[in-house]
Amino acid sequence: MSAYLDRGGNLMVMVDPGLDSGLAPLMARFNVQLGQAYVVERDPRFAYRSPFVPVVSQFPSHKVTDRLSAVVFVAPTFITTPQQPPQNVSITPLAKTSAQSWGETDPNALKDPSTLNLDPGDIPGPLNLAVAIEQSSAASAPPIPGGPPPASDDSPKPRVVVIGTSQLVSNQVFSLFGGQVDNTSLFLNGMTWLVHDDQLISIKPKPTDNRTLMLTGAQSNFVLLSTILLLPAIVLGAGIIVWWSRR
Repeated sequence: MSAYLDRGGNLMVMVDPGLDSGLAPLMARFNVQLGQAYVVERDPRFAYRSPFVPVVSQFPSHKVTDRLSAVVFVAPTFITTPQQPPQNVSITPLAKTSAQSWGETDPNALKDPSTLNLDPGDIPGPLNLAVAIEQSSAASAPPIPGGPPPASDDSPKPRVVVIGTSQLVSNQVFSLFGGQVDNTSLFLNGMTWLVHDDQLISIKPKPTDNRTLMLTGAQSNFVLLSTILLLPAIVLGAGIIVWWSRR
């Protein structure tokens, strides 16, 4: 896999807490660490029904997250990024939890969410739920005064998107939220960015409004009777009139 990235390959990584993905050595080349603990979001404004389902509505500036409104992360883990990335590597967080979140390191605490607390061994937030990694060309030697300009490097540059849950676009998300969240847009934008088609990244159109006509009981009865009795009676009466006029 490392050789694939060396050749300019692109990769989307989706990991879950409590599972060894075997990708730690690959992420180590970027000084990025994949968490094993579950993310707990204690701010009710940024969680959906459970502290293990954080909702992100504010995103850093990046092509992948441009104009996204809200993304739900189901039972995610977190991604730790270095304060100083390696040379020629750019690491941009795509989604973060609130300051009231943490990484829960005690597996027994997961059985009863009401007893969750930030303990000394836990990892305090904000935590990265998704990051984008881009590696530029290798460092070139400084230009020689009066010499030829350095040759441009047009070789493909590897890109990696890391997401802290494999359920970003699962059936569970679609059944619960439908088109109310931008999970699909985040996934598709990430894939488009990985293949270097930055200009083709587009945000899905907003879902059409569900406009429901609310009727009172009398109005509902009128509509029912008019469609079942009134309209057929009108058609029957018109038929009788035509028949009578042609006798």
